[in-house]
Amino acid sequence: MLYKNLSGRLEEAQGVTLARVFGSLASIPWLKSVPFMARGAFCMGNSSFTDFSVGAMNALLLLLGVANVLYCRTAPRGSRRLGEAFLWAPVLLFAAAMIYVTGSSYSSTKGLAIVASPWYVQAVMPPFLCVALLGCQRSERLGKWTAAATVLLSGYILACTYTVKLIPLYGGFSQGRSTLRDIVHW
Repeated sequence: MLYKNLSGRLEEAQGVTLARVFGSLASIPWLKSVPFMARGAFCMGNSSFTDFSVGAMNALLLLLGVANVLYCRTAPRGSRRLGEAFLWAPVLLFAAAMIYVTGSSYSSTKGLAIVASPWYVQAVMPPFLCVALLGCQRSERLGKWTAAATVLLSGYILACTYTVKLIPLYGGFSQGRSTLRDIVHW
């Protein structure tokens, strides 16, 4: 009611139409947009946008990609597959919604915004991780190594996010991106 449209999004109230959204999708630099949103789904530095190491985040995304490929290779057939649709269907539907929102933002800002807010992706993180872990569980040695590496890397990122990123940020370290050497020097 506030924005006088069904979606409740300000962009549509400002005249962004479905045709403009779909028309803008081909212009969005997806090779920059998707990796930023994927990394941001895991770490945005408590909304400070002082994200974690791009290399570490890319490694985590690679491991999760491998786990999802393992899931696709080992996905069940028949009625068991239908039961697992409750895990992967929301992820696919939400991915479509993120594409729409990115197109809407891109169209509304005349190309300035090339991403949707990455924290939206966290809404489907539990089923996404369940699918990835099912892939690891159903695969032999590669699945076990992938799962172990994912857990270790995730733990490292979590521990370092607080000790090397957020605590210094809240303590007055104003340089944004930091390395251990920068923190010790500070």
